[in-house]
Amino acid sequence: MFFAYALSAFRTQASFRSQTFMRIVGGAVVVFSRVSIWPSVYGHQQAMDGIGLIQMVTYAIIGTTLLSAWDASQMVREIGADIRSGDVVSQLMRPYSYPVSLFARQFGVRGFDMLAVGVPVLAGAGLLYGFQP
Repeated sequence: MFFAYALSAFRTQASFRSQTFMRIVGGAVVVFSRVSIWPSVYGHQQAMDGIGLIQMVTYAIIGTTLLSAWDASQMVREIGADIRSGDVVSQLMRPYSYPVSLFARQFGVRGFDMLAVGVPVLAGAGLLYGFQP
């Protein structure tokens, strides 16, 4: 049941192609802005506390693309939308756990975000700026 909900949410997100494209563009802009900050912070120094500029740029790219894909407040917004629309009543009457189904749907949405938005932005930024462990 969990997998079916996650797959359904994944497919729903995949149906909005223009939205996905614009999110990729938006993600690239956010990565560019976060990476642009670090050269001015470092100035003429090569490292601060043992962390080099290239390492910090790598962290900014990974943090922006993959680590920020999970938005916990989205679950709260979805619960609020279910309450406002009255769908929460039908959800609670079903023979499965509402929190588990909610988590499964968010898992599908966030999985799509990571694969369709995060990975292309990560790959593009990696080619543009490079990575260093």
